[in-house]
Amino acid sequence: MGRGGQKPVSTRTQSSSSVMLHSVHIDTADVWIGRILKIRTAPDHSDTLVKVGWYWSRNDVAKHAKTFDASQCAPLERILSDDYDYVSPYSFERVVYVHEYDETSLDPPLLTPDDLFVRAKFLHRKRVIKPALGADTCFCQQAYNPFPSLPLPMSAEDEMMTAPPQVDLDIMHFCPAAACRKWYHASCLLSRQAVLASLPAESQGAGQSLIDTLPPQTRGLRLLAVNPDEEVLFTTLEYFYEPESQQEIHCTDDLPLSEALELLSRSPAIIGHLPPGLLVVAQSPIIRFPNGPDEFAVGNVSDVVLARRLVYAVIQHSALAASKSWDPDILGLVRLPLHHRVQAAHSPYQTVEDSSVFEFFSWPTALEDKMPGSPGDHLQSPTTTTMSDGYDDMCMALLERLCEDASQFGLLASPLDSYWEEKAAEYRAMEGVFSGPALLCPKCRGAI
Repeated sequence: MGRGGQKPVSTRTQSSSSVMLHSVHIDTADVWIGRILKIRTAPDHSDTLVKVGWYWSRNDVAKHAKTFDASQCAPLERILSDDYDYVSPYSFERVVYVHEYDETSLDPPLLTPDDLFVRAKFLHRKRVIKPALGADTCFCQQAYNPFPSLPLPMSAEDEMMTAPPQVDLDIMHFCPAAACRKWYHASCLLSRQAVLASLPAESQGAGQSLIDTLPPQTRGLRLLAVNPDEEVLFTTLEYFYEPESQQEIHCTDDLPLSEALELLSRSPAIIGHLPPGLLVVAQSPIIRFPNGPDEFAVGNVSDVVLARRLVYAVIQHSALAASKSWDPDILGLVRLPLHHRVQAAHSPYQTVEDSSVFEFFSWPTALEDKMPGSPGDHLQSPTTTTMSDGYDDMCMALLERLCEDASQFGLLASPLDSYWEEKAAEYRAMEGVFSGPALLCPKCRGAI
């Protein structure tokens, strides 16, 4: 037993680990959380001290910074301070994980009300928070609190609040473009639009509107065109931002991506293998709101960005394949089994564990002299013991060619249908949230 009759935490700790420490707040939202900075042990190993940097709760910060509004932070949100202490390892309760939440990230952590997370630092001697909460958010610079309600019993400080924080259901929209990466309240965009509309016509200026006035039938295509990896729109779909594109729209429902590709003289077959649910997600706005279900408290950024990247990869791949000069003198086809696992279960990617999935390649007649037997022999399995060295040489040539081609693409994955259909069903169930005003990013004018 350790000092005071307490048993030391059995989980292995190391520098940069985060730990929960014994305190009177152990069952409240103000539970003590620290980050291990250094471990010091006496030369004779008779004693050990741990340098711990403190993660302060919102109430801890409010005690030291009188102007700090505690309602800006979630109950289990922590602010990493530059304050530290040396403590005994026997004061550790258990190892915990503190998520780092970057509001501009394209892959934020999937947070729940019971998760510890941090997004700022507190210089306690200067009483300054960096970055200031809300400084990079919207016009209003109002800090976003993903979980205003309390998942744990309230501490004394929380009970002293005059009333439970009111949940602001104002939807926020995110522009993922590389030069933007910013969240905006729908109400703030509409308020600014009202101000712009009240100005004289000569003062409004072209391209200042924050409302998408182009046909709603192609709204999804304009959302899809906002490229998270570039500062400009996805080239293939930028046509639907042009006013003349209105003349091509004769339908009353949303224009499917397959028909849009036909309008652009591209084959709709190139996206035929993509799950319909993936296309729904790719053409959806990126939104968040407090206490939202699943990922919507921090925003559906990850899924929408991934879906758009997969669509881009398919379209770009088809254009590249069409431009390649393949040898027209084809000897035959060989099937090469793909043994690989792309991702774990319940991910956006298909898991492949056997040789039931094949890629097909061609080889030139220059290899014909090296091949034994009739053309039918060339289709036998590579595991057949009767294969000659000529077959092995041919396979190596094909694999080298595959590697060369694959290196030109950033995404090589097979979308998992069930994952995307589940996501699309969730989006349809939240139609009221997604059917808000058609907004534009104030900076890049992309659809958001």
